[in-house]
Amino acid sequence: MLISLSMASCNAVDASSWKLASELCYDDFVPRTTLKLEDDAMEVAKAHAERRRLTLGEAVSELIRRAAERPLVTEERGGLHVIRLSRRSPKVTAARVDQLREEVP
Repeated sequence: MLISLSMASCNAVDASSWKLASELCYDDFVPRTTLKLEDDAMEVAKAHAERRRLTLGEAVSELIRRAAERPLVTEERGGLHVIRLSRRSPKVTAARVDQLREEVP
């Protein structure tokens, strides 16, 4: 059986057809995106999903929202706005800056 549903028809489905309609309309409400994550980020997301009993997509979404909601603390030094790093952040040295410059294509 082939059923064609528009987004409008997804909203006007009777209770007996809801399960089928919800499966057919899933992509109308939850867009899918392919992400390429670095290995370490994937491990963090998988561990978070397992701890919280979430799907991987839900875990990634939650982690992104948390990061986006964190305030970026800046201060002015010598007329420039700079990011204030936590005490746990590695020290930024001239050697590290040079190393990062070499990595940029």
